[in-house]
Amino acid sequence: MKLRRLAVLGLVPASVAAAPATAAAPVIKLNLKGAYATKVMRGCAEKSTHHYAFFRAGKRIRFSGRISPAPRRGAKVKIKLKKCVGGRNFNTLRQLNVRAGSGGRFSGAVASPGRGVYWMRAYYGTGNSSKQQVKVT
Repeated sequence: MKLRRLAVLGLVPASVAAAPATAAAPVIKLNLKGAYATKVMRGCAEKSTHHYAFFRAGKRIRFSGRISPAPRRGAKVKIKLKKCVGGRNFNTLRQLNVRAGSGGRFSGAVASPGRGVYWMRAYYGTGNSSKQQVKVT
């Protein structure tokens, strides 16, 4: 009887160890560069306030970021820029792809989208960055 219990107990850890591990979503950081000010405000009928980076119309919105764990060099990172339309909804205005360099770093710029309230987000695989709110004046 004791031998059977030990045999059963010996198989349990082996079956648990054989279960496939699920890969966690990559962590993506996105930073905006070149803002002339940062202010806390409520934009586009949002219920809560956010930190908005202020840019001047006609200036490019530069960004950089990093993916961890770092993917292979040349991996595509999707960047979406969404605009507040009608004071209620954010609609996709532009979508571009940039390539990740060594160490999972990426960077780029978006041409001035015109005056308004926007947000940007980076996507890679199953992960995405936090929203970066933008106001162009």
